[in-house]
Amino acid sequence: MRTVRLLSTQIPDYWELIKWVVAQVQAGRLSDQERALYFNRLLHALLNDKAHCFVRVNDDRKIVGFVITRITLDQITGEKTMMLECGYSFQKVSDITWQEGLALIKQYAEVAECKKVTLFTANERVMEIAKIVGLKEKLRCFSARIEDL
Repeated sequence: MRTVRLLSTQIPDYWELIKWVVAQVQAGRLSDQERALYFNRLLHALLNDKAHCFVRVNDDRKIVGFVITRITLDQITGEKTMMLECGYSFQKVSDITWQEGLALIKQYAEVAECKKVTLFTANERVMEIAKIVGLKEKLRCFSARIEDL
C-alpha cells in the first residue's frame, strides 16, 4: 500500500469518485442543496490547491482509501492547522497503515508551516483511529438547527 497526494490537475479525473466518497461520509448530515454547495466549494478548493486529496492505493494501483485536507488559520493565534476534513476507506485498514498515512500528511503539514493536525468527527471508529495515531480529544461540539431549539 502507498499513500499519495493527487495533484490539482488530477482532480477532474477523480472528481466523481471524490464526490461519491464525500457523500458517503456526509450522509444524513447535509441537505441536497447544502451538498451541492459543498461540492462546488470543495471542487474549487481542490482545483486551486486550497484543499488536497490524498489517496491510498494497493499493489494493483487500485484506490482503497481517501483523505481530504484543508489548511485553516486559527483566528486567535494565527497558527495554521492541517484539517482532516474527510476520510474514507473501501476496506479494513490496520492501525499501522493509518499511522503511516498520518506520517505523510504530517510531512505536508510541516512544509505548509502548520502547527497542528485537527479533525472533527461523530464516527466512533474515526475517534479510535485518531487516538491511535496520536491525536488528543480537545473539545466536544454540540449543535442544533435554530428551528429545532
